[in-house]
Amino acid sequence: MKKIEIIGNKEQPEYQKAIAFIEAIKEENDTYRPIEIAQKEAYQKAGTESMSDYFKLPAIFIDGKLEHEGVTTKEIMRSILDKALE
Repeated sequence: MKKIEIIGNKEQPEYQKAIAFIEAIKEENDTYRPIEIAQKEAYQKAGTESMSDYFKLPAIFIDGKLEHEGVTTKEIMRSILDKALE
């Protein structure tokens, strides 16, 4: 299972939506429950990622690789969770 990190501002509506989508997907399907999501503030050092690695928030990384940034949908978040299971 791969590591997911979401970088954003916890006050930002799109960040809150991304987290809510993940929680809803995990509630609907137990397969996704073991996936751990690291949540990082945009201005906090985010492991190997630097602020030049992304331009829009939330920015979502799988194993340190930028997977998505900006507006999310439930389908996008499900796809990200699927990739983390691979």
